[in-house]
Amino acid sequence: MSNRVVHVYVDAACAGDPGACGIGVFLKHPSGEVERISKRITSTHIHAAEFIALKEGIAFAHAKGYREGRFFTDSQLVDQSVNKGKVQNATYRPLLHDVLLESAEFDLFFVSWVSSSKNKEADHLAKQGIHKQI
Repeated sequence: MSNRVVHVYVDAACAGDPGACGIGVFLKHPSGEVERISKRITSTHIHAAEFIALKEGIAFAHAKGYREGRFFTDSQLVDQSVNKGKVQNATYRPLLHDVLLESAEFDLFFVSWVSSSKNKEADHLAKQGIHKQI
C-alpha cells in the first residue's frame, strides 16, 4: 500500500428498526490526522443505514482528494454485497448501486469487514448522529 491510501471506518446505528438513524465516518489520513462525521439520516432500517454510511464515507474520502482507499464496516451484509457486486434483497439494490458508482471514482478501492470492537469510533459517531437534527 502506498502512503496515499486513506483508511475510512463507517458505521450506522438506529433507535428502532426502522427508526431514527445516525451514521458515523472516521477517516484516518496517511499522515495520522483524523476527521470525523456524525449525522442523522432519514429514519430507515439498519442495513440501509449501513449502506448509506459507506456511501457517505466514500464521498467524504473522494472530496478530500483521495483516489485510493480502504473502507471498513462491521456490517457483513455491506461487506459481502460490495465485494460480490450484488445483494439479494431488492430494497438494498439501489443503495448498493450508489456505493458502487461512488467507488468507481477510486483507482484502488477495498471494503473489509471488521469486528465491532475494531469499529468503536465509527460506532460512537453513529450513535451520536441519532440525536442530531436532520
